[in-house]
Amino acid sequence: MTFSRTIKERLAAAALIAMAIVLLLLGALRTHKVFDPVTEEFGIVGFQLISERELVEDATFGGVRLDKGQLYTTYDRAQPRGKRTCPT
Repeated sequence: MTFSRTIKERLAAAALIAMAIVLLLLGALRTHKVFDPVTEEFGIVGFQLISERELVEDATFGGVRLDKGQLYTTYDRAQPRGKRTCPT
């Protein structure tokens, strides 16, 4: 039994869509530890778990920095967040 080209293309497209959905779900469930440099000054290792979406937003606006393999926040996360201007 031979498949026509359109059936192969449809199967490939369905497999790619399924893979994209799985990767989106994995990204939505993933969290990252973001450490607070202020608490480390006092010898306390304080961190917050943030979602992948929050990490992307924070990285876009300069809200996190990578130092020695760990993410550090550059602002006070306890304050209410308002609209921020884009750095570009």
